[in-house]
Amino acid sequence: MPQDNQGYYFFDELQQFLSELEYYLEESEKYLNAAQNIFGSDDYNFPGMFNCVNTSKKQVSNLRYYVVENINLEEDKYLLSALTRLMNEEY
Repeated sequence: MPQDNQGYYFFDELQQFLSELEYYLEESEKYLNAAQNIFGSDDYNFPGMFNCVNTSKKQVSNLRYYVVENINLEEDKYLLSALTRLMNEEY
C-alpha cells in the first residue's frame, strides 16, 4: 500500500469499526430484552445492563458522528500525516 494512503486506510478502518460497534450494541440490547423476558426484570440486574448498553450506544454514536461529520483528511493534512506515521510504526 502506498505510504500516502495509509492514513486514509486507518481512518476508513476507524469508521468501519465504530459502525460495527454500534451494530453489536444494538444486537446486545435485543438479546438483553429477550433474556429479560425469559428471566424476569428483577433477576441478573437487567436495568444496570440496559443502562450500560444504552450509555455505550450513545457514546459510540456521538463519536462516530463526530468522526464522520467533523474530520476531513483532505483539509487536515496534519492529522493525515499523524495517522500515516502511526500506521508506519504499527506495521
